[in-house]
Amino acid sequence: MLLRNRDDEVTRDRDDDEGDEEDDDVSLEIPDDRPTFVASIDPGRRNIIYCIITDTDGNFLKRVVLTRAGYYDTAKINAVRDRINERNKKEELKEMYTAFSDNHFLTSDDLLQVQAFKTYVSYHTTLWTEKTRKWWYRQRFHVFQNKDRVIDNLLNDIGADVTVDGVTYVLGEVWYEDGNFPSGRRMEQYVP
Repeated sequence: MLLRNRDDEVTRDRDDDEGDEEDDDVSLEIPDDRPTFVASIDPGRRNIIYCIITDTDGNFLKRVVLTRAGYYDTAKINAVRDRINERNKKEELKEMYTAFSDNHFLTSDDLLQVQAFKTYVSYHTTLWTEKTRKWWYRQRFHVFQNKDRVIDNLLNDIGADVTVDGVTYVLGEVWYEDGNFPSGRRMEQYVP
């Protein structure tokens, strides 16, 4: 087991008599003399996260901002959507989507519902052949990874030690304001 003492020296604690049992009373201590900072986070409609980092006296140290557009751009969500739209312009897919939009299930007329079902059945193999290709799985997985990476980088940036004028501050408190607003509205990209 690796232990960290007050002088930030890493030592190895190994007692052969006890085997591989873990010590429950071992903890990492942060020295009391290190100054701390406060991270004040305010969510909003345009800014997903707007964080002001100050010392305990209220002096400004750093600002961290993640906007809605920045999130979609950094996570490459817009780029993946553009690639999907470009792929859907292939002739056989374009024909299929046109038939689906002409004969849709959103109707109360029984004859139109039957026609929509026949259209779906006629394009069923084309749809599933295309949608089960590896390309689609890769696109979804890349979006999933990039979304997590953007949020992880943001949180690491907020929690990282801040050095100003030779003084290193460590995270002390996080204040998070309540965002009483919907995550998105019509014609607007949603907040994660």
